[in-house]
Amino acid sequence: MSELAKKDLRDLSKLLRKDLAMDASQINLKKQYSLEKLHDILSEQIERLLDEDPAYLVNLLYRIDVPEIKFKRALEAPGMMAKSEQLASMVIERELKKIETRKRFSHLAE
Repeated sequence: MSELAKKDLRDLSKLLRKDLAMDASQINLKKQYSLEKLHDILSEQIERLLDEDPAYLVNLLYRIDVPEIKFKRALEAPGMMAKSEQLASMVIERELKKIETRKRFSHLAE
């Protein structure tokens, strides 16, 4: 995974917390995370949801706007860890696109 600016990582942390309904015990907004650490946290959360509430996870993925074809392909991966890591990567990719789009068009809102 590539390096991101601190502000982008902070924005990503906030967006993940909001979109995935995560609480402070999962992502502390006062902490500075690396992209890899956020991926690990998210992967663990997704693995838990895959095991305990897959319907809720699918709902979250729709809400985040992860393409259905991509997440169905990820669900075909062998093993729960591989599935959760692929899904975490997709979620982060989508959330980073949202951040980039907001930055690109933020001057229009001023």
